[in-house]
Amino acid sequence: MLQVPRTVLAGFKDCLVANNISVNIRGHYMKWLRFYLDFCSKYRHNPNNSDSIIAFQKKLLEKRQSERQRQQASHAIRL
Repeated sequence: MLQVPRTVLAGFKDCLVANNISVNIRGHYMKWLRFYLDFCSKYRHNPNNSDSIIAFQKKLLEKRQSERQRQQASHAIRL
């Protein structure tokens, strides 16, 4: 599993706080970021391209992630 660079992770944590993401779900948001970056690396998608988010969503659907989980993942990535 790809490790998120410390600077990216620190900035993401600041973003979660700034966007009033509940402490109870911040771990999930960090997980989605890590999964997304790993997905992009594995399948050679540009993480800054919105088409990559669509491809990631399709992969989550294939993995039978719930609608709520897919929405949370999209929100995390867009932050």
